[in-house]
Amino acid sequence: MRPLPAEYLLLKRVGEALGELLSSCERKEVLRLCDLYAYVSHKKEFREKFPDSVSFSRFMRSMYDRGILKSIIKNCHVDTSIRSRYQWYFYPSGYKVYAEKSPLEKNVAQTVPVTPELSEEGRRFVATNGVGVRSMQELFIYNKLLAVGFFAVFYERPFVIGRHRFHPDFTIYNKLTGGVFYWEHFGMTENPLYSERMESKLSEYKRCGYVDIYEGGTLAVTVYHDEAQFAASVDKTILEMMKE
Repeated sequence: MRPLPAEYLLLKRVGEALGELLSSCERKEVLRLCDLYAYVSHKKEFREKFPDSVSFSRFMRSMYDRGILKSIIKNCHVDTSIRSRYQWYFYPSGYKVYAEKSPLEKNVAQTVPVTPELSEEGRRFVATNGVGVRSMQELFIYNKLLAVGFFAVFYERPFVIGRHRFHPDFTIYNKLTGGVFYWEHFGMTENPLYSERMESKLSEYKRCGYVDIYEGGTLAVTVYHDEAQFAASVDKTILEMMKE
């Protein structure tokens, strides 16, 4: 039997280190690539192979792109909707990916077609209505919205207020109350540049008179911190839109 290539063995050791890290956590939580690197960087065998986080990220991305990673590290999801910055999620044993918790079989809301203005590149995640979105987090939100029969849902529908042109992730029309809501989701706030853009976008909404949904307004904002918080905030936001 031919021995496994060195990179396979190295990835196997990374997987074992991930198992150690997950078992050492006091509570079940989803880990990111930075968490895994922080752990392995303290081990001599990995420090020699990965002197910095960039080299570790490149190795993991190469293993994923070549179809090797998932055969060795199975409790991992990689969001590739932004090609320049993969998003990594490592799950404890028995932990289900949040997208699997959505009522995926239920598509009862009205889907409103939108002529896209933004690039359609990266819309790889297909919701129950056949519309592609840009990330697993957006997929989770969309499928939840599509499970509400009295909603009409638009994806990336543009609208203009004065000199400001907006493309909210979702526009939701509650057919029972006549309410219209605009939903912006932010999933990469650990990136300083992304956080700056988030603050700038929300400031534009505020300048145009939009108020947060929990203050009686029509602007819904969710921010990803961890899986449990994210899923809870999505459910809470949808319940707020359903109110009479």
